[in-house]
Amino acid sequence: MAGKRGLGEHFGRLISENGACLLLRGPMAVVGRSPGQCDVVIADIRISRVHCLVSPERSGVFIEDVSSTNGTWVSGQRIQRVRLADRVLVHLGPIAFRFEQALTESINIQSLKAEVEEHCESFILADTTSDVRIHSD
Repeated sequence: MAGKRGLGEHFGRLISENGACLLLRGPMAVVGRSPGQCDVVIADIRISRVHCLVSPERSGVFIEDVSSTNGTWVSGQRIQRVRLADRVLVHLGPIAFRFEQALTESINIQSLKAEVEEHCESFILADTTSDVRIHSD
């Protein structure tokens, strides 16, 4: 199992029952058995040449079946297009995978601090042994 995109951040991964990890990259990962057409290649005759598309969107990661012969199944239901929950069971035909969403949001401490300071005019300084003082800039 391999893919043609080797570099870049991944937005999720499919983990097979035997522990193989398939990274999902790019604006959309094309999954199937055709090395010339797919980003994630699964060399199994039960997988269609182009089986499904997996893409990150604002509201989550979505999987869409591309008229595959043996279907795309999420949590036991055959799907056309559905949002994937983290750690959900996905079957491509008879082959089972667990989907894991990548942590893509990083916190920029400086911008967070600036945002907090912008929205907070005053704050309370206190400890457990002294009185409470109000501090305002």
